Amino acid sequence: MGKSRISVVIPTLNEEKYLGALLESIKKQTYKRYEIIVIDSHSTDKTVGIAKKYHSRKFYFKRGNIAAAKNVGIKNAKGDIIAFIDADMTLSNGVFASIVREFEKDKEERIAAIEPKQELSLAGISRKNIRIFTFVTWLIRLNKSITFATGQPAATGCVFCRATSIKRAGMFNVHLKVSEDREYYSRLRKHGKFIIINDVAFVSFRRQEKEGLIRPALKYYAGDLSALLFKKVDRGMKPER
Repeated sequence: MGKSRISVVIPTLNEEKYLGALLESIKKQTYKRYEIIVIDSHSTDKTVGIAKKYHSRKFYFKRGNIAAAKNVGIKNAKGDIIAFIDADMTLSNGVFASIVREFEKDKEERIAAIEPKQELSLAGISRKNIRIFTFVTWLIRLNKSITFATGQPAATGCVFCRATSIKRAGMFNVHLKVSEDREYYSRLRKHGKFIIINDVAFVSFRRQEKEGLIRPALKYYAGDLSALLFKKVDRGMKPER
């Protein structure tokens, strides 16, 4: 099944609570031609030890700039497909296989990037919060479906990119404090379309625990609206770390 190799790029900073679950979900993928590249910003917890347990390739980077960390991943990736995945996500078992299938049947290379469908990880969440966040997640999915058809795709969290498209688009902008992904994917979109598949990537509830249920969604839409209207993705937004 498939000859493509996936390079999974995971930027980390003190992710011991989440990284193991992501790496375990990668280990359980039915498609096995992949490599894991962890770009660590000198974590002070057990993050690096967890990465070693799963035989990840590790690169250390100065604390802070996520865009620069992702660029380290691009420079060291060997795969035909490069995936940028947040450390607090997990994947359903068939994600890699579906991603490879979609890219390999696209002989004319019209697709530049693919996202799995994102769903909320329900562990430890109250029933009330599940209802609210389910609605917010629906809005985000609707927003993605609309923006993927434009030049400003709202791709975040778990994105699989064709390596040849990345080569054409260049590197992430290290001068952006936030929304480096939206700015980058607007450039990548010029080299192919973005699509969403039905296989699932589960999203952690941690940002909502930290900032509440509504604020992250408003921040998300503010970035997209700014990108569409002003062609500027970080208008009035603050860094998350």
